[in-house]
Formats: sequence, C-alpha cells, structure tokens
Amino acid sequence: KVFPYRYAALQGQAETAGLRPAYELGFDAENVGGTGDFSGAGGAELTIALSSVIEMGDKRAARQGVISHSRSVLNASRQVESLALLGEVTRRYVDVLAAQEQVTLAGEAAQLASESLRIVKKRATAGATPEAEVKRAQAAAEQAKLALLSEQQRLAYLKVSLSALWGVTSPDFDKVEGDLFQFGEDVAFDLLYAKVEKNPAIEVFAVESRLKEAEIRLAQTQSSADISWSVGVRRLQETDDTALVAGFSMPLFSGKRNVGAVSTALAEKNQVLAERDVMLLDLHTQLFRAFHNR
Repeated sequence: KVFPYRYAALQGQAETAGLRPAYELGFDAENVGGTGDFSGAGGAELTIALSSVIEMGDKRAARQGVISHSRSVLNASRQVESLALLGEVTRRYVDVLAAQEQVTLAGEAAQLASESLRIVKKRATAGATPEAEVKRAQAAAEQAKLALLSEQQRLAYLKVSLSALWGVTSPDFDKVEGDLFQFGEDVAFDLLYAKVEKNPAIEVFAVESRLKEAEIRLAQTQSSADISWSVGVRRLQETDDTALVAGFSMPLFSGKRNVGAVSTALAEKNQVLAERDVMLLDLHTQLFRAFHNR
C-alpha cells in the first residue's frame, strides 16, 4: 500500500526536476536620502529588471535522468518486497500447518496417557500395581494435558499471525489445508543458483548502479557554470530620462570546486557494486545450506 505514495512522491520530484530556472523581477533604488544634491528623491536612480539563469551542461536532462532511474529502483524494490511478502506468507502457512499436526499428536498423546492412567488404576485396585505407579501415571496424564493446551495456544497465535498478513486481527478460518510431505522434485544446485542471480534482490543492485551513473552525470553537469542574466529599465529622476540596463555573470573555477562531488558519486557507485558481490556470496551460502538441509 505504501508504494503508490512513493510513486506519487517521485512524480512530484519529476515535475520539479523538469522545471526551467525561474524568472525574477527586481527593483533597485540608488542615490536616495543622501546629503547635498542627493538629499530626498530628486537625484534618485530607479531600476526595474527581469533576471534569470541559463543552465549550462544540460542540467535539466540530468535531473530528469536521476528521477527516471529512481523510478526503476522503486519498481525493483517493489518486486523484492513482493517476493519477501510471498515468502513470509508461505513460511507462516507452513507454521500453521505444522502446528495443526502438533495439536493432533498432542491430543493423541493426552488420550493415550488418560487410557494408561485408567489401566494403572484398575491394576492398582486389583493389587497388581503399587500406588506410586498410579501417581506417576497421573503426573504423565496431567503433563500431556498441559502439552495439548500449549500446542492449542501456539496454533491460535500462529493463525492470528497468518491472518495479520491480509489485515485481519481475528482469523476467519478454522484450519489450513496442505501436505507437509510433498517435497516436489529435486533441482540441481547450479540451476537454483542461476535463478538466484536473476532474483530481483540482485537486479535491484543493477538498477541502483544505473541510478548512481545518472547521479554522476548530474554531478558532472555542475562543473559547467550557469550564466545569470538581467535586463531592465533605469529611470534618472533628476533629468527625467530612462535607459536600458543589461548584465550577466558567471562563477569562476566551478569545475575545480565540483571535483569532490563527482568523486563522491563515483565512490557511491563502486559501493553499490561491492554490495552486490557481498549479497551474491551471502545468498550462495544460504542456498547451499538450505539445499543440503533439504
């Protein structure tokens, strides 16, 4: 349910990234409220100007590229979350199925203990069994009842845990169906690991790597200095004349000042590749253990 909100947030960022630099309207007053000839507003110079920035280095396309790859990362993350949720549903379902069998076994054990107690009491009445054996049988029967109660409570908890996955606090089912002894056909380890390498949990590193490449391009565009420009009209209050004014400016040595940002982006991309290798090793170990346990 949270992913539509994440997509909406990215859409908002995409709209912002696609915006061109804003225009600014400025007003400037000079030679006002001074002394001598510049007292009052008689010698004032009033300027009204329109200004903005010309982005260099294709920064707008670079920003849009980052958002586009962020959307790809979100898609991959959604697949990972979906598989994780499916795995959790399967695990809790199997837990409930196993707990049902444990309750059945505990019930049979309690019934057997009660039957044993009845037989021991009968033999004790006939004088064939000492009273101590009766007490041991009673203890065993009570322990069996406690074990049955414990398994029933555990089953109730596991059913609540399973139904919580679809947003229900009170289970609307009595039991689940399934066979714990249907294992399916064996699959070679190499074939299983080949599937692991194509798992979304690994693919997400590929899309994250492309996102980092887009961030590198964005960082590199910052090395191209933007040009600030302005154009307007100036009025000379003393002579009642007007004139056009224009200007531009740009920062110097912006490329050198941006070396650190580019280095940071490159390091973050290399980190993603290293994390992918670690994840593959970890998944290989987990799969190897699960394969041989099976």
